[in-house]
Amino acid sequence: MTGSPDVAIQDVGWALAVAEPSASGTVRRVGLSPLGRPEYVDIERVAEARKDGTSVVWRLR
Repeated sequence: MTGSPDVAIQDVGWALAVAEPSASGTVRRVGLSPLGRPEYVDIERVAEARKDGTSVVWRLR
């Protein structure tokens, strides 16, 4: 978890670079539950990536 989408994208990219082929990752913007529960809720997807052979392929939102 980080406050910067750019840092999160970089971290996911590094993780996928050393992952097995067909691994995937998603960067999401989250916030605290508006119901006062101690949990995060999805706000939006920022980016998705998958490992395609030796390359990481990104789809930015």
